Amino acid sequence: MTALVKNHNDLVKSIDQGRIGAHVLLDMSTAFDTVDHQLLLRILQHRFSIHDSALAWFTSCLSDQSQTVHVNNSISRIVNLSCGMPQESQESSLGPKAFIAYTEDVDNVFSAHHLGHHSYADDVQSYIHTVPSDAVTIGPQLQQCISDVADWCGSRRLQLNAAKTELMWFGSSAALNNLSQSDMKLNNGADAIQPVTTVHDLGVYLDRELGMRMHISKTTQTCFFSSATPKTSPTPARS
Repeated sequence: MTALVKNHNDLVKSIDQGRIGAHVLLDMSTAFDTVDHQLLLRILQHRFSIHDSALAWFTSCLSDQSQTVHVNNSISRIVNLSCGMPQESQESSLGPKAFIAYTEDVDNVFSAHHLGHHSYADDVQSYIHTVPSDAVTIGPQLQQCISDVADWCGSRRLQLNAAKTELMWFGSSAALNNLSQSDMKLNNGADAIQPVTTVHDLGVYLDRELGMRMHISKTTQTCFFSSATPKTSPTPARS
């Protein structure tokens, strides 16, 4: 929630200042499933100075993991796992926390390009804004940053999913109308990232003028649906 409030506040302030910008929500393909155990242990040791019994505990948690697939009455052979973390578990929050440590230094990529950014586990988003007269510079700068993030992902055995990556330009309607479609489109390698008018950001719908129209509409629909759903009364007990 804190990241969402900070992100929304930054975007609103830029529009109030008459600026225009782009907001991109990056999606990583099956991110938790591709965490390399040995690479994670090296990162914990060399970047976070985890040694001795603490490192041995992490090693024990990651070792001797295996899986099988059960379909109907058939069970596959047991396969030992060298990668993968549980995304969420009632017994442990190790997966999300370990993933944060595994990907924490992606912030350096965004900082090198002077882009605003937030990340939590596999939710990574970035934004950039400038005066309308320099709007054509946003696309190349953001595209180069995404390319560098893709290279960083390769070093972590992760992969950006262009099909699920969302791009939204934001600003006043007058400023947005002056942008051409070619200026607004980004490329991730051979994949084109087409701009959308609304993004779903950590449970909240943001539209390109930050008017919250879509979010209000969705919330209203949910409230009407809940109020219209008939409530079942408990069956009275028989005497």
